[in-house]
Amino acid sequence: MTTRSITVGFLTIAMSAMLTVSGTATFAETDFPPEQHLARGYFHTAVFSRNAKLLLTPAYRDVQLWDVETGALIRQFAGHEATIHSIVFSPDEKLILTAAGNSGLFGPDDASARVWDVATGKQLAVLALADDDQNYVLSAQFLPDGKDVLTVSVDQTGSLTHLGVCWKIASRQKQFVLSGISVYSEATNWFDPIRMSPGGDMLAGLADDSRRISVWNGRTGGVLWQVRGEPDDSQPKDRNAFGSLQFSPNGKILLGVCSDMTVRTWSSRSGQELQVFRGHKVRINVATFCHEGERVMTASTDGTARLWETASGRQIKRYDHPGPIREMVVNSVSTRMATRWSLPAKDPAELDRQWFTSLWDTTSGREIKRLQMPLRRMPHMVFSPDGERILVARADSTFLLDAATGQIIRRYE
Repeated sequence: MTTRSITVGFLTIAMSAMLTVSGTATFAETDFPPEQHLARGYFHTAVFSRNAKLLLTPAYRDVQLWDVETGALIRQFAGHEATIHSIVFSPDEKLILTAAGNSGLFGPDDASARVWDVATGKQLAVLALADDDQNYVLSAQFLPDGKDVLTVSVDQTGSLTHLGVCWKIASRQKQFVLSGISVYSEATNWFDPIRMSPGGDMLAGLADDSRRISVWNGRTGGVLWQVRGEPDDSQPKDRNAFGSLQFSPNGKILLGVCSDMTVRTWSSRSGQELQVFRGHKVRINVATFCHEGERVMTASTDGTARLWETASGRQIKRYDHPGPIREMVVNSVSTRMATRWSLPAKDPAELDRQWFTSLWDTTSGREIKRLQMPLRRMPHMVFSPDGERILVARADSTFLLDAATGQIIRRYE
């Protein structure tokens, strides 16, 4: 296996970073060829169908559709000429949308998003960005009507030419372009492409190297409001960077991590600040709504995940980990949380950290299951849409767990 890297502006990231945006899993790179069985096909991300019977995974330049029950390959979608970074089902699950491009220094160019027919594997549309000098498409997502898509593309040579583009699938034409966006958050040290409100009427993203939040009209691309960071001499970074943006389930509130170790909410319509969540001691890596938007869950490098009341900002519960937390996801019914965290290597001479995935009961605060991850690979964690199962993919094996008990339902071998 060879390791490749990607460069975004002045930032170089090793293979296998992952981001999930509005149900779209995005951003990674692997040299592994497609496999014919789920257990042997290492993948950096996965997307369940609504009934949790099907699973989409990328395999370098192809996308594969799997039977969750058997782990058998159902269909392969081939046509991209460069690494696939993003995959997502359409709202009716009759189509899938993929995004790709050359995120390394060498290799074929394919800065495109593509639409495919799920039933046949046939490619239906190519939305190409080559004329805009964009190196690759980092993320792509359907608008709620399933007729338009939003892509976020990246120019490796600088941070001011990243684009958000809304496309009409039928005509392959651009509806509007959002320029000058940022795709990397200095607040979370993670990637944060454009977020879409549940109804698709608003878009939220970062600009000015993540020092500004912009909210746009999802139909026209016009700017609705902006929030800029507010430096404070008492804290070197203070609020001058944002990240981990997310709309509440009803679309009325926008959530964001700030580099002053707080999480804040704003009115999605007016931009008025609503609440500040304080308590973490070092960088917050991710924040998300749960309990239908009535609660907020956060995870930090301080080794804690915390549950907050959205309206008051009051901390409700704390989940302590032995080491810093890098990722966190909560299931759809807010009863379970999965975290990825690390410990220093046992041998001080080793640079690699020990990585773990933990499954938590969010109500009791009990850790239900802990899996140690092989070195040099970031695991991928994804809950089924009903929240009853969780898929954990690691370098040596893939597990399907019962979210209630943590018991292994299936190990793909």
